[in-house]
Amino acid sequence: MKRKVAAILLAIVALAASPTYAQVTGGFKIGVNWADLDEGDDEADDEDNLDKRTGLAIGGFVDVPVAPGFSFQPEFLYSQKGAKFEDFDGEDVTIKYDVIQIPLLAKFNFGASDAPVQGFVVAGPGLAFRIKAEIDYDVTNELDEDIEDETESFEFSGIVGAGVKFGMASVEIRYDHGFTNLNSVDDDFEIKSRTFSVLFGVGWGR
Repeated sequence: MKRKVAAILLAIVALAASPTYAQVTGGFKIGVNWADLDEGDDEADDEDNLDKRTGLAIGGFVDVPVAPGFSFQPEFLYSQKGAKFEDFDGEDVTIKYDVIQIPLLAKFNFGASDAPVQGFVVAGPGLAFRIKAEIDYDVTNELDEDIEDETESFEFSGIVGAGVKFGMASVEIRYDHGFTNLNSVDDDFEIKSRTFSVLFGVGWGR
């Protein structure tokens, strides 16, 4: 997994360093995730009473202009996914599925490049590499249960978002729809991630 992440990062850095992309900018993002897990069965979701896990999203991005109003924006994020539910004793339990995610986004900007406020939308695939998968018992003193052997180490997802840019600062609302069945032990029982995020960014460069 580390080799795959390093290879992708190297490709992004090489692209940004190319003289062809002299107007490349970059920046930092931080935000909040509201994540849950879709079991592909409304009755199962109701019975399990799955709720959203509030988590952190943090990382960096590079913005590579391709044409007027259009750019390629790869990102490197630490993202906390998963879900919460109540067990039979009414105690809160958190499913933690934390990943290093590399969104590869097409970005469409609206408004003049020198305008004080610009709108934008993003869309593209997300490549996520698991760094933690466990069940956390929030109230009791039970030890966290490692579930890495029962979950997939890689997730492919689709990402869409929209936001507003104020100078070099931005705020964005994003939805991340997982396509990979995270259940690695039973192909007939699908579990896929669903994540809403609010991200705040600060850029530098042109």
